[in-house]
Amino acid sequence: RSVQPNMSSVAAIGAAVIGTGFIGTVHVEALRRIGVQVRGVLGSTPERGRARTDALGVSRAYASLDDLLADDTVDVVMSPRPTTCTWPRPERPSWPASTCCAKSRWR
Repeated sequence: RSVQPNMSSVAAIGAAVIGTGFIGTVHVEALRRIGVQVRGVLGSTPERGRARTDALGVSRAYASLDDLLADDTVDVVMSPRPTTCTWPRPERPSWPASTCCAKSRWR
């Protein structure tokens, strides 16, 4: 049984990355290498996000997490951070408890 009923290939996946620093950049590049379409990034501030879009080669900088989550072209959200980081993950009540920083239509 497939957990990806609407995805015919990796290239059909739209991703967004939270963070535009070193690790966020690494995730953007890694997603591209495997064929995932990176739709945009969310920076620590809207200005930081906009400033990094050209360098990262993405077309959109989200102004807020709500803006990112409202983007229907995004299937998965990467939120890379150090494992020792204690700030809460971006979650919504509709997400399963087992979801870790992902927005998925594959539920």
